[in-house]
Amino acid sequence: MLVSIDHLTRYAYSMPVRLDEQVVRLKPRTDALQTLQQYDLRVQPATAKVTEAVDMDGNTVAKVGVEEPVATFELVTRALVATRPPPALPLGDPAASLRFPIHYPSDVPAAVLGYRGPVTTDASVNRFAAEVADGARWEVLPFLGLLAARIQKAHLYQIRYEGPPRPAATTLERKEGACRDFAVLYMDACRSFGLAVRFVSGYRLKEPEGVGREMHAWAEVYLPGLGWRGYDPTIGKPVIDQHVAVAVGTPMSSAPVTGSFWGSNVTSTLLATVEVRRTNGP
Repeated sequence: MLVSIDHLTRYAYSMPVRLDEQVVRLKPRTDALQTLQQYDLRVQPATAKVTEAVDMDGNTVAKVGVEEPVATFELVTRALVATRPPPALPLGDPAASLRFPIHYPSDVPAAVLGYRGPVTTDASVNRFAAEVADGARWEVLPFLGLLAARIQKAHLYQIRYEGPPRPAATTLERKEGACRDFAVLYMDACRSFGLAVRFVSGYRLKEPEGVGREMHAWAEVYLPGLGWRGYDPTIGKPVIDQHVAVAVGTPMSSAPVTGSFWGSNVTSTLLATVEVRRTNGP
């Protein structure tokens, strides 16, 4: 599937401010399930200096420096991405019969194993995960699918543009949240069984209209023999070819834009518009 993305982010300040270095993670990844074909980042003010780097998780990070005081700071990105569904498991593949407790082979990189933590100590999240595992007969792949479906069915989805993800126990108790809240709940439930799991920031085409109007978040789990597999608890399903991953890691290390400004008695407003569509070409 070919997906086009247009994304505007504009910060407006009540008076000119000075910006610290802004870190931008809006460039879609290229990996086994998606290929970035075109990408353009435009920054206002035009005098801003942009330097790209790749972080330890393979995300492209643009570091933006602005020297003069500004009343607005704007990012416009356009991207074209070809997506593919994950391959089906071959008949008789041993990965299909994984059971808890999970064991990672000795050749799995330490960076991957680092995503088994931090492990939640909240009893309600651990109890919720155990109930799902019991319903999946303690089989790993059925657990991962059932966990996404249980979160989607039991929680009310809300759009919340600002603020970090809520703690997993809070989301579980309130039975509502944004996509990033559900991703964190999913991750904590997985980690209670020793699974390596990471946060994903990106975009999703919504059905039936086949468009997207905001950024999205989900989770990826590392499975022996399968690698990283995505699950989206907001829709209660595995990730196929309707998702475009931009950055992976922790909620903070995959945030679309991070940075601060300097000023006294200054208020700021954020305008963000996103349009994600299927397309036949540029």
